Amino acid sequence: MRRWVLAVSAAAVFGIFAAGGGAVLAAGEGGGAAAGPAKAGAPKRPLMRAIREAAFRLWRLKDELDVTDEQKASVIKALVAHKDEFVSAVKGIHEARKKLSAAVRAETTDEAAIRAAAADLGKSIGDMAVLGAKARKEVLAVLTPEQRQSIESAREAVEGLFESAIQSMETGAPKP
Repeated sequence: MRRWVLAVSAAAVFGIFAAGGGAVLAAGEGGGAAAGPAKAGAPKRPLMRAIREAAFRLWRLKDELDVTDEQKASVIKALVAHKDEFVSAVKGIHEARKKLSAAVRAETTDEAAIRAAAADLGKSIGDMAVLGAKARKEVLAVLTPEQRQSIESAREAVEGLFESAIQSMETGAPKP
């Protein structure tokens, strides 16, 4: 049960961030992993760095929220109520991704088949985003305004990491 709750929590966090929209983090704001140059020896691939730092930021968020036992129980109850929907959405994304992958790897390039498979994957991702938005609303309802602000700040920081990575990829020379 604990593994399932962790998996659903991760899906809900995805929904919270995906459904929240986007904003760019001001350079250096917030400190920690979201600010400053890469450490010596760190990968110079901006997208990989953004993914690593976003995961770290989200991991730290759980400690920053300082949720009560009552809030934890309410969040788990809300997520468990959507278990079947989450499982269905994850299966839908997985199956659609497999179909797209097969279409891309086919011996002959069939643009229509690839586009149809990509559209199916997009619909499945949309279904997960809608579910995430619903779960987000239920989770945020049990949090304090300060906790909701912490989540919004983390979302903005993560969005900023990816904005910076994209900008770096656009302006930087390709790395081997």
